[in-house]
Amino acid sequence: MFIQYLMKAFSLTWGLLWEVPAPQFKLHESKLDHVIVNRLVLIMFPILGLLAGTVLILLGHLVAPIPGRYAETVLFAAFAMILVEVFSGARGLSYISSCLELYTQKNETAKCIFGASTDIHSERGPVGLVFIFILLLVRAVCFGLILRGGGSSWFIVVFVLSYTVQFQLAGLNSLVDNEPFVKSDPNMEWLVWLFAVLLVLWLGGYVVPALVAVVISVIVAAGVKRLMDQVFEGTTAGIISGIGYIIETLILIIGAAALEG
Repeated sequence: MFIQYLMKAFSLTWGLLWEVPAPQFKLHESKLDHVIVNRLVLIMFPILGLLAGTVLILLGHLVAPIPGRYAETVLFAAFAMILVEVFSGARGLSYISSCLELYTQKNETAKCIFGASTDIHSERGPVGLVFIFILLLVRAVCFGLILRGGGSSWFIVVFVLSYTVQFQLAGLNSLVDNEPFVKSDPNMEWLVWLFAVLLVLWLGGYVVPALVAVVISVIVAAGVKRLMDQVFEGTTAGIISGIGYIIETLILIIGAAALEG
């Protein structure tokens, strides 16, 4: 029965984070206690981060036999960047670029935050397109530098922390239906963070940069959650994806800088 709970929680969390259809499991839904499922969903956020990081590590091993160090690095950087965007449906990238474009058009801050689109296929002006190109280029360069520096375990740090930040924000009410994205338990939040930090320090490979990344993630998650809760009394799926994407990019830059340094 515990395996049934894990599979259900895995599928639900997958659907919250990724656009690619989740694996279909044969489950006895009527026999599952939803309280237990909801608690397992919380733990699944860092676990899916671990899965995402592991996939990129395996991708690095897959391209390793390609002749030429630079060819290997460039191919990995391109594949990793594309794979991440495909799985997430480029929701974070779309939201950030749309938000910036609205801001450059001198819209009110609230409209920039809540009116930004998470659909990468939505119409973009020159500012949005240029920003998308720059952001993808920065991330691809970071992916390549981290692989070339032999620090592919850093990808676990990136996605475990990004998804854990999104977990904390997902506990807020949606401004669309006034229901939380996940039924969070305040007593569980510190356990999820503790689990994420242990994963990062155990598997991330670089203690000092990992601790810096943890501190940044905790501060951003707590600050954004408090702002959205007290000022706007909720959040949107776009904001959650956008903040997660920002955290991913910041931690990629930290990892690339640490390995190059």
